[in-house]
Amino acid sequence: MVDEQGRIYVAGYSWAGLVVRDILIIKYVQPGGVAETLSEPAQRLVLFAEPNPFQDQTTVRFGPVSGLVRAGVYDVMGKLVKRLTPMERGLLCWNRTGGDNKRVPAGVYTLIIYNGNQQATVKLIALP
Repeated sequence: MVDEQGRIYVAGYSWAGLVVRDILIIKYVQPGGVAETLSEPAQRLVLFAEPNPFQDQTTVRFGPVSGLVRAGVYDVMGKLVKRLTPMERGLLCWNRTGGDNKRVPAGVYTLIIYNGNQQATVKLIALP
């Protein structure tokens, strides 16, 4: 990023398990000079589904979380297919059923997890 005074900023991040942490911001203040500042770690909600694509069931790992977690599976039209409840902290499963517990057709679905003011999404592909 370049600010209005022409100073250049470079930011980096790293993965730590399921957590993305902002770890470093470097500001180039003059030719040959570098001022270095550590930023506050910022945790972002991350999801990982396996298997994906799937036929009968997929397991989703997510984190980091604190407090109440809400999750829902949505179809391509944005309609809620099913609300999901985590089985344990950072883990939930979807058995490819809708709110009526009937099997849903093959297709692309979106899982959205809400935790506090964060949300994360992952596409789920249900095979025939």
